[in-house]
Amino acid sequence: MNDVKITLGKSQAADLDSLFRLGKDVLQACLVALKNLDSKFAFPAKILKTISTELELNDARNLTKQLVALTHFARKNHLQPEELIESLDYGIQNFNWEKGVPADWEICRSVFLELFSLDTISLSNKALDLSFDYSNLLVESRILTDARPVFNEDHSKIVGAIIAQSLRIQYSDNDGTQDVTISLDIDDIEDLRDSCVEALKKSKVVNDLITDKCDIETFVAGEETYDFE
Repeated sequence: MNDVKITLGKSQAADLDSLFRLGKDVLQACLVALKNLDSKFAFPAKILKTISTELELNDARNLTKQLVALTHFARKNHLQPEELIESLDYGIQNFNWEKGVPADWEICRSVFLELFSLDTISLSNKALDLSFDYSNLLVESRILTDARPVFNEDHSKIVGAIIAQSLRIQYSDNDGTQDVTISLDIDDIEDLRDSCVEALKKSKVVNDLITDKCDIETFVAGEETYDFE
């Protein structure tokens, strides 16, 4: 038994219970669908689309969310699929269920082990980790516009105003969320706008080149939409 334990919250416990109640055969069909993908490298949106052929959309979203979240937990804690199942079992056995531990968990346990063992799932999580593997991650950015009054010498009258711009950046690092504010002039804003447009063009060129020449799946960090959140 590994030392890494999972503690379930009410929401996750309810989500897992609804998956167990789908039954082993339905989950097995999802497993087969994922195994039959042309590429073993698939992003969450493709995983969702694939299992949506076997499940109602809400159930497909739920399963995709749990697969991504739990394999991320395993990757973060260096757990093999068997160890992840042990940790998940601990969380299930120790959650305060109203009607006791769901009997369907033991029935579906082997299918979840196979799902967690899929290269499709583990590589998807690896790609997500790599896309955020930076010391600082942008949380939010805004350009603020201020009108600052200019007073006369004895401060009795406003004689003019200056329009000032500032870029406020909120980012996260190992110490939590940080803020920095940088003064901008009009030239700075225009340069920043042009740089953003160029960056979008360059990312498309690189993406198209790798996809066409290397025949591998790629995506630009942030373009993937997660319909399961």
